[in-house]
Amino acid sequence: IPLLCPGNSTSAILDGVALLTLLPRGEDYSITTPYAHCKGILMGTLTMELGGKVILDCEKTGYKTEIDFKLKPFLGGVDQTNMISGRLKLGKETLATIEGYWDGAVNIKDRRTGEEQLLWKPTPEVRAQRLKRYTVSIDHQGDFESENLWQHVSAAILGDDQIVATEEKTVLEEAQRAAVKERKLKCLEWVPKHFEQDLISGQWVYKHADLRPWDPRNDVCQYEFNYVIQTKTRHQTPMIRTSSIVSVDQSNTRSSVSLIKSSKLQLAGKGPRDSESSSPEVEFHSDSSQSEGNADSAQRHRRLVTDPR
Repeated sequence: IPLLCPGNSTSAILDGVALLTLLPRGEDYSITTPYAHCKGILMGTLTMELGGKVILDCEKTGYKTEIDFKLKPFLGGVDQTNMISGRLKLGKETLATIEGYWDGAVNIKDRRTGEEQLLWKPTPEVRAQRLKRYTVSIDHQGDFESENLWQHVSAAILGDDQIVATEEKTVLEEAQRAAVKERKLKCLEWVPKHFEQDLISGQWVYKHADLRPWDPRNDVCQYEFNYVIQTKTRHQTPMIRTSSIVSVDQSNTRSSVSLIKSSKLQLAGKGPRDSESSSPEVEFHSDSSQSEGNADSAQRHRRLVTDPR
């Protein structure tokens, strides 16, 4: 959202919220973004800065961080460029403060002990570990992919021809308005191919997101094919859908326990040989703190299975 400021500068607000999920922890962090500020449009040196307040919030843990991106003052020196300051909070209590530069070293200071240490610094080693960026050539892009769709506008901007850029931009926008009008006349609803809207939060989410923790024993790599992120695994394992990490499908669990009990009765000579006649309504508890008697019984059953004597 561009905002024209009086004088010699302009700002563009990056609207929206990013969601970062730490899969092994099951934590979701919502992150806002700073706005882009451009100075020196008419006079002086043309410079770009980041400004505004960024909020990182985790509803599950209650932790929240507020970071202020500070614009360089009119009479400020080089040491006041790209400065940030912030606070790490738990509820209403401030646990630590943050000071530094978003493109340089950032220090964090514990409010209770007064101890200060380095939080982040983009050293050459850190920069070397950045993920490589891969782009698809325009020849292999679809008609509505951004780079392909806006290539004439981009070429005009790179050629410093604002008139042609505006004309090409208008052509695209008019085509989009015409498509919306045509769908409305035909009573058609636009259905996104890879995203769907959450009915509770109203946010658009990726349909093919894999939110399970990474399994280094089975998962090999993740890749994208036709805009669908997929995981290559060593073995195909069935997925158990459950609302809790401690609950599973009781029907499958009961049937498994019924077979074990039936086998135990047959080995002990106290029950029918037909496993289908055993009762499926066997209560099963997955608590690891079972009694010693049950543990001894299970140990005897294992001896009977491995050694019939």
